[in-house]
Amino acid sequence: MIRVKAVVTVKVTIGGLDLDLWGPSILLELVSEQLDPKTGLDKAAIKGNLHRISEDENEVKYGCDFVVGDGFGEIGAVLVENVHNKEMYLKTITLEGLPNGNVNFSCNSWVAPKSANQEKRVFFTNKSYLPAQTPNGLRRLREKELEEIRGNGQGERKSCDRIYDYDVYNDLGDPDSSLAHKRPVLGGEEHPYPRRCRTGRPRCKTDPMSETRLSLANMSETRSIFIYVPRDEVFSDVKSLTFSANTFYNVLHELVPAVEGAIFVDKNPGFQDFTAIDSLFNEGVNIPPFPQKDVLPRLVKTISDTSQDVLRFETPAMFEKEKNWSDLSIVDIFGQNSDVLDGSGLRKPVERSFDAERRDELHVNNVGGRHQPVHNRQQNQQFETGYRKISAFIKGDDFSWLRDEEFSRETLAGLNPYSINLVTITISRGLSQEWPLKSKLDPNIYGPSESAITTGIIEGEIKGYMTLEERMRSPLMKFGQLQAVKQKKLFMLDYHDLLLPYVQKVREVEGTTLYASRTLFFLTKDGTLRPLAIELTRPPMDGKPQWKQVFTPAWDATGSWLWRLAKTHVLAHDSGYHQLVSHWLRTHCATEPYIIAANRQLSAMHPIYRLLHPHFRYTMEINALAREALINAGGIIESSFSLAKYSMELSSAAYDLQWRFDNQALSADLISRGMAVEDPTAPHGLKLTIEDYPFANDGLDLWDAIKQWVTDYVGHYYPDSTLVDSDKELQAWWTEIRTVGHEDKKDEPWWPELKTSKDLIGILTTMIWVTSGHHSAVNFGQYAYAGYFPNRPTIARTKMPTEDPTDEELNLFLTKPETILLQCFPSKIQAMEVMAVLDVLSSHSPDEEYIGGQIEGAWAENPIIKAAFERFNGNLKELEGVIDARNADRNLKNRSGAGVVPYELLKPFSEPGYDVKVAGESSFSNPDVIGAIVSMEKDAQDDSKSKEKILTKPSSLFEPSEDKDEKDDVDAMAARKLQENSNDQVYLVGFESIMEESPNHVCDGLEIPKLDEEKEGEIQVDDNSFMVPNSFGGSTEDTISNCDSMVGDLTEDINSFEDIAAARQLENTLDDVNAVADTDVGANRKSDESASQLALLHQVEDNDDESRNPILNPPLPLSTPKTIMIRVKAVVTVKVTIGELEDILDLWGPSILLELVSEQFDPKKGLEKETIKGNLHRISEDENEVKYGCDFVVGDGFGEIGAVLVENAHNKEMYLKTITLEGLPNGNVNFSCNSWVAPKSANQEKRVFFTNKSYLPAQTPNGLRRLREKELEEIRGNGQGERKSCDRIYDYDVYNDLGDPDSSLAHKRPVLGGEEHPYPRRCRTGRPRCKTDPTSETRSIRVYVPKDEVFSIVKTETFSANTLQNVLHAVVPALAAAIVDKNLGFAYFTAIDSLFNEVVNTPPPPQKDVLPGIVKTISDTREDVLRFKTPAMFERDNFSWLRDEEFSRQTLAGLNPCSIKLVTEWPLKSKLDPNIYGPPESAITTEIIECEIKGYMTVEEAVKQKKLFMLDYHDLLLPYVKKVREVKGTTLYGSRTLFFLTPDGTLRPLAIELTRPPMDGEPEWKQVFTPTWDATGRWLWKLAKTHVLAHDSGYHQLVSHWLRTHCATEPFIIATNRQLSVIHPIYRLLHPHFRYTMEINALARELLINANGIIEIAFSPAKYCMELSSAAYKVQWRFDHQALPADLISRGMAVEDPKAPHGLKLTIEDYPFANDGLILWDAIKQWVTEYVEHYYPNSTHVESDKELQAWWTEIRTVGHADKKNEPGWPELQTLKDLIGILTTMIWVTSGHHSAVNFGQYTYAGYFPNRPTIARTKMPTEDPTDEELKLFLAKPETILLQCFPSKIQATTVMAVLDVLSSHSPDEEYIGGQIEGAWEENSIIKAAFERFNGNLKELEGVIDARNADRNLKNRSGAGVVPYELLKPFSEPGVTGKGVPNSISI
Repeated sequence: MIRVKAVVTVKVTIGGLDLDLWGPSILLELVSEQLDPKTGLDKAAIKGNLHRISEDENEVKYGCDFVVGDGFGEIGAVLVENVHNKEMYLKTITLEGLPNGNVNFSCNSWVAPKSANQEKRVFFTNKSYLPAQTPNGLRRLREKELEEIRGNGQGERKSCDRIYDYDVYNDLGDPDSSLAHKRPVLGGEEHPYPRRCRTGRPRCKTDPMSETRLSLANMSETRSIFIYVPRDEVFSDVKSLTFSANTFYNVLHELVPAVEGAIFVDKNPGFQDFTAIDSLFNEGVNIPPFPQKDVLPRLVKTISDTSQDVLRFETPAMFEKEKNWSDLSIVDIFGQNSDVLDGSGLRKPVERSFDAERRDELHVNNVGGRHQPVHNRQQNQQFETGYRKISAFIKGDDFSWLRDEEFSRETLAGLNPYSINLVTITISRGLSQEWPLKSKLDPNIYGPSESAITTGIIEGEIKGYMTLEERMRSPLMKFGQLQAVKQKKLFMLDYHDLLLPYVQKVREVEGTTLYASRTLFFLTKDGTLRPLAIELTRPPMDGKPQWKQVFTPAWDATGSWLWRLAKTHVLAHDSGYHQLVSHWLRTHCATEPYIIAANRQLSAMHPIYRLLHPHFRYTMEINALAREALINAGGIIESSFSLAKYSMELSSAAYDLQWRFDNQALSADLISRGMAVEDPTAPHGLKLTIEDYPFANDGLDLWDAIKQWVTDYVGHYYPDSTLVDSDKELQAWWTEIRTVGHEDKKDEPWWPELKTSKDLIGILTTMIWVTSGHHSAVNFGQYAYAGYFPNRPTIARTKMPTEDPTDEELNLFLTKPETILLQCFPSKIQAMEVMAVLDVLSSHSPDEEYIGGQIEGAWAENPIIKAAFERFNGNLKELEGVIDARNADRNLKNRSGAGVVPYELLKPFSEPGYDVKVAGESSFSNPDVIGAIVSMEKDAQDDSKSKEKILTKPSSLFEPSEDKDEKDDVDAMAARKLQENSNDQVYLVGFESIMEESPNHVCDGLEIPKLDEEKEGEIQVDDNSFMVPNSFGGSTEDTISNCDSMVGDLTEDINSFEDIAAARQLENTLDDVNAVADTDVGANRKSDESASQLALLHQVEDNDDESRNPILNPPLPLSTPKTIMIRVKAVVTVKVTIGELEDILDLWGPSILLELVSEQFDPKKGLEKETIKGNLHRISEDENEVKYGCDFVVGDGFGEIGAVLVENAHNKEMYLKTITLEGLPNGNVNFSCNSWVAPKSANQEKRVFFTNKSYLPAQTPNGLRRLREKELEEIRGNGQGERKSCDRIYDYDVYNDLGDPDSSLAHKRPVLGGEEHPYPRRCRTGRPRCKTDPTSETRSIRVYVPKDEVFSIVKTETFSANTLQNVLHAVVPALAAAIVDKNLGFAYFTAIDSLFNEVVNTPPPPQKDVLPGIVKTISDTREDVLRFKTPAMFERDNFSWLRDEEFSRQTLAGLNPCSIKLVTEWPLKSKLDPNIYGPPESAITTEIIECEIKGYMTVEEAVKQKKLFMLDYHDLLLPYVKKVREVKGTTLYGSRTLFFLTPDGTLRPLAIELTRPPMDGEPEWKQVFTPTWDATGRWLWKLAKTHVLAHDSGYHQLVSHWLRTHCATEPFIIATNRQLSVIHPIYRLLHPHFRYTMEINALARELLINANGIIEIAFSPAKYCMELSSAAYKVQWRFDHQALPADLISRGMAVEDPKAPHGLKLTIEDYPFANDGLILWDAIKQWVTEYVEHYYPNSTHVESDKELQAWWTEIRTVGHADKKNEPGWPELQTLKDLIGILTTMIWVTSGHHSAVNFGQYTYAGYFPNRPTIARTKMPTEDPTDEELKLFLAKPETILLQCFPSKIQATTVMAVLDVLSSHSPDEEYIGGQIEGAWEENSIIKAAFERFNGNLKELEGVIDARNADRNLKNRSGAGVVPYELLKPFSEPGVTGKGVPNSISI
């Protein structure tokens, strides 16, 4: 007798097994393998009761000792009876102490309690037996067990049953709840389908064909689902593990309803923008408390203080590649001095759950969900910095979903690699062929069968790769055969015939649409696919004929958007097919019959059962759960996929048409799709059609490993094939699979026979492959590839904009294509539900059983099988290395490259959680991830509320005051608040500007900080003094001003005798004052004026009527002179300026003294006539201007009045707007002054103003000649001394004030102007020279410009110059203060987007009142925020900046259309010294270009036909590369960018060459980048474009904008003022075009182009920016080429053609800048011609005009002295010369400047479109291994690092916002007539024609922008080209041509 110990291991389940205390829980019977030799029957079993012997939290062990006789034989089975009243999960049974060793039973099965099932459970040992080999003692039990498992096919199944049976899919609908939920039965003749497990539920009342669905109330406590599956197919609900099935269940039954019910009332809204999509991963969505969040740690987190949960999604790998940063230290992330170091100061390792580690110290900043310390601002900033570092470290590729190469790549290495197939051509005796493509559907129902994808379309797309169609030489070949097809280069995603029958039905469902589709691809030379065409088809329906259209990857914007929308439809088709066919049908659904048959026909001891069982685990439960909530009526699939309620019908159709068992084998599948051919000499016996096909490459390795394992296994149990054929269980299994499980396919010929071992091996390998490799390939990448749903939308909700569009639909598409795309995408609820489900479906559980990873008990006990398994395991581990090596191979571009997610879906092993690998053993067995990747912690309550206010309650910084006076006094409120809340360093920022604008400003009760009151009336703020005048002064001037003011006020309203008496008392005072004031006239004043005024006072006694008011209507003098006297009324209009002209000053006397000047000489003396003088008094006022008046008595012999002399008796300057003399015989005489008049105390000289008549010098009336010449002399000055702010002196100087060497030698800059650095001249200021550098001029806070060039600071208007000044003086410093790390870039693109959606907190800038569009105030925090307006380009199309077509288009219709030029010489060659700069030959070779233009023509032909164009910054930049690279934080290359002119008139970039000269001991480096197809090449291309754009941005700003307009114009202005009198007609023609330019230029020298100014800080050339501008001036600038036609001709963009419009033929016809510009040029030229010809009847007048000749000479020889001897200066001898010169100047200051200025925010406001700086070198320039590795892993990080830093970007954006704005009083070209022009009828008529031409131009531009054939200016999402539309509204409009360079 042998003592045998039985040990039974039971898994602890929730609820435990506590009943053992009352007796045995398990009764065990040992069964012998042998029959009783006496009876021939089974031997009696040996029984025993088991008791608990040990336990832990996971399992309980039970034991019992048996006494077994040696005659009992081998123990082959045990019978188990569960005496518990609950079921238990039996894991293993071990019998110890037997002679031959332990006997093991791997049970892993539920045992029902005896009360539920009286039958004892049988478990066989781990030995496997074929049926014929079964020991006699076990045969009955073997057969009985199978009979029990098969059941009788009757009754409803109970949850504890273990019965496997078949049924059709008749439980997907729920007609009893709603007839709308009725669904057809799948399975049968009408809808063929595999069978599912029978549940036996009752039939529905409303539809007897359908089975009822259970309600929630019927759920069992121990069950995770409601639908019956055999008990051993259900997950074990254990304490220690959380299974994905339960997680999945909770997503479907808890999370999805929470999202549906609580988040969105309206289920249809989509996402408004892409930032809203991105926020799902950054911020999350609030939902009500979610009860099952403990099993969803990654998705749901709780915010306890609000009792809300947050649903936040993990960023998918494709959208963001995560890198393990657990090895980073705190120091690495936060810096050496960080407060988050541990106490020892040592580097503290960062745990993966960093947030959890800091839980007690952190609170949530609701902006972006980022965590910040609560301690202080410093820690806050440190943590922010660390967070950004982490974010930047893990960032991947946000834009891969947009790229066609990724779209193509994913057909081979994505989520659905099973659909791509080869386009074949099959020639048979009937000569049938598959090209042209043709539908097999009935044309009478579905319309014409021929595809719209024609040979011509494909040939156009693959032109250059090969000849598409060639005739076969054989005479039998009557049809053209596709060469591309013959060479196996065309591939297709074909969903046409499958989808077309469903289009009409699906379109009847609200919220979705459908097309049939075909997508063609071409196999390129580098082994990647390129999409060629998408065909979308709608069959005839609703009375409309068939609609079909082919979309190609077009170049223009409209075509690009249509292509993107077409791709969206195709991706929705592919997503539906993937989910319904590749995934559900081919793995889950098709496998269920295998599982049922295996359990019904193969005993648990059958070796094939034991081989298959690990691959079938849990599949049936998952399938049941899918029928319950995924594929059911109204489930996730129907609600979120395009096919809606017809989804499962389509799955049935695909089963009927496409599913074959033999083709489920990978090799057969590949062959069937034309993706491989049999080749015994090739690896795997197959030659792949596409060699780099990652799914096939890895899959075939896995297939071979599986097949080898199966072969070893089968070979052991079936030594010869006869055993296969004679295995009754095996044959019954295979028969049942074919005839019952897949009954609807039973008669198909392709079922393999099962007669030989080879047959069996093939069948088993196929099944194992389907459940492991195939399923893993289509499942575990779901979140990686589809979690960011724009990459794989599950539904296309709207039709194509080109399908029968209404005008409104088409207009919306053209203006807002991104909106159309977002509307087409899934709605919010659809997207989030799918994302939540995919997140779980893609996860691996902690106890995942991977293929070949864990040996089964039965295999381990068989040494042969164990050895085979170990070989299998080794092969799989080897496969891991093979896949890693492939992913590292940069030549395999379909699986590797910059930003590409490595293809790892078939790597056999994985860590738990969301990953893009691995081949699991069964179709679905993945538990959820333990541990949160994202988390959200509790807010500090008060802080949370405060931050909520920041997000939701922006308001004014200053609270309203109850005191009315203070409420009105904004400055007082501002200063008071600043005093109350700020420290000295903050509240004094910009205070200088407040005081300067209002020096007399009074803040009652406010103590102004930092005041120095040592001097009376003087206030000092930041070392700048402002004089505060007394109300009454003691000087003569003050007395005059005050007296005049008082007299004026008193006499204005004299209407009574009391008033007269009061006036008489002032007579003597008035006489005394006048005597002092009129020093030039002396005693004459009494006789001429005073007596007359006294008489007027007496005259009032006779008439007190207002009409006879002596002041308003003075009578003639008492004594009538011999000559006729005329009463002339002078009215002077003065603009009211801030703080000027206080009422009290006019009370004491006249403010303005006026003298009338005659045009004639005195005939007696031959000298000028004496002037007539008068004192002006205030007569009216409003908030904008004050009018002064005075009556003069003028004799008729005085002659025409030609000028006036003005004396400002004020003690302040005043802005004189106009003077009008009324009452003259020939009508009013007008003076358009628009000039500042200095007070007499500052300038004793009287100001002269001439009438609006214009005179050439020789025509000047004699009486005005001296004044004309004298004024010019005064304006020229003497070239000595420092200029004062009130001066009107124009003189020249070099640019020697850009540096500031006295503050720092680092700020020393070379002088621009002279032989070394030629440059135009600026206005001389006369400031002292620097101490450290005598060649440089010292800098001052205010840069002098002549007074009339300064903006008038008016109350009612806001000038852009002041706005810009405040940006530079206030906002920029505030930004610098807010962004601590000046080198910090943006961590991700959503951070860039947030600049327009969220805010940047800044300290309060004091002048935010003039920046309403940028700065907003948050009153409760006393902080300001900077929020930028969304630029028009980005608002219309978020992704246009990524597109090459937009990159090219903007060279013609963007911000810098002045650089593109024709290539006229080939090959390209540098003109620089090769000894210094390296070989001159360009690396852009003929081969490169011909490869890129792909057979259109040769390079020689392209040059000859004017098809090649270039941006050439090579020779200009190369000399600066080395110097610039010595500056930290920037880099530089020489660059060339070549473009090709396509047949549709658009440019296509071909190549970018970047060059670094020899430097630092390294040879020249140059590389050519092309718009390649692979990911790495595309990222390099994107980076190369970034460098070119930075070059173009710098050139635009420094040359096209600053140099060619602002800088070059300043000498024109100086010369015009110095040499042309204000009455010169040419002065008056030019003056409107010169207004305010000098002030803007001075401001630029002060803060923009100066040392360490905005340009140096934010542009690539850094401190060498202005040197580079000088170099461009030297090499490129010519006056004649500033004329638009000459500029175009010089760049090869036009040729002269007298027959063409404008006399030019454009090289590129659709060149918006040139098209519009030439019309504007012609309009200007016509206006100038008429103007000039009026004043210059012939050319002799031009040549004899001394002022004009001096003007032109001075411009050439002084203003542009460094160019005086160079060609390009036209002579000035004829009318034509003059017209050309003037037209050029006006064009430059109006059209040219507008074209390069007012689009700055539109095109560069979203800085990735036009980065101003490239901070890092190319990754391929001498990279280290680490640099290259980082680029390949995180290319987006490299791009973001290359972009401008935060401070650079935001500073430039703030400046560009202002530079692009029009002020409310902008003066547009041809808009407002000048006074001098209006008074000349001929000039007025010419101007009106000019105005009409410009209005006509507006219409022409509108029409052009509406012309869809002009693809360079119109198209979907394209910003219309309006920069040369003459007129505009205020603000940033992207249109409007002001007269002058006023910003």
